[in-house]
Amino acid sequence: HDAWANAALRHMWPFVAEFMAATAKETIEPMVRAALPRPLRAFEFLETDFSQCDPMTVSNLHTIQERVSATDEEIVRLRFDVNMDLRNPRFSMRVRYMPGQLNLSRLTMRGRMGLILRPLATQIPFFGAMQ
Repeated sequence: HDAWANAALRHMWPFVAEFMAATAKETIEPMVRAALPRPLRAFEFLETDFSQCDPMTVSNLHTIQERVSATDEEIVRLRFDVNMDLRNPRFSMRVRYMPGQLNLSRLTMRGRMGLILRPLATQIPFFGAMQ
């Protein structure tokens, strides 16, 4: 029963991959730079492209509808396992003023994720936001 979610992910993958690349450059790169000793702070990602990799997949998708007692709001929780095994992404990094660069050959992530759809609504898309 997870096939529909994986089919949707395959279609959305170019957009997900672009989001991941932007997050690496705009969020992760500054965090890495800040954590490194001063001589290595010239760290940068040269290329961040996951679009040619197979998309991540989800499994064990469960939905739970519940009412939040504090607000009396109905919400839907989605819980699922994520398996991301990106092989041969075009992803490289370097520290300026040092010879060479590092290339990533594989990125693997597995874990349990959750989404909350709220507030539920009577008009399409039937919820106000995802969190």
